[in-house]
Amino acid sequence: MATRLIPSRLLIIDIDGLRQDVFSRSLQDGSIPNLSRLAGGAQAVNGAHLQVTSTAPSITFCAQTTIFTGLQPNEHGVAGNQIFDRFGTTNHGKPRFYALMWGITLAIKDAVEVFVEEGLLSKVLSRQQPTLYELAAQHGMVSW
Repeated sequence: MATRLIPSRLLIIDIDGLRQDVFSRSLQDGSIPNLSRLAGGAQAVNGAHLQVTSTAPSITFCAQTTIFTGLQPNEHGVAGNQIFDRFGTTNHGKPRFYALMWGITLAIKDAVEVFVEEGLLSKVLSRQQPTLYELAAQHGMVSW
């Protein structure tokens, strides 16, 4: 029986909007040498090669929430880059609109705050489904 190796470190590189074929081609042609070194060269021998499928819609908040929870949009409830927190879960009971779209909000920090420890998604996502970060912590790993 083969022993399964568990890496001591795991680096997830999530580049919003970058197709896997474009990333692979960039590794091959040497145009991303620093990422190539991390991945283990043009063949990415240090990496896990996954066939990925995005959410529908393939929009940042929706897709990122799916990646880091494993839930589909109909389960986690984040369908796009605009979120209306009608219960005021992050704004002392007052409804609040969050958006990751230029021209809709001038508060750039809103886009980041949706995902941080005490942000909107931390408060509205189901506690029944741990995030990737919470799973790492349960296994004694540090993540950020």
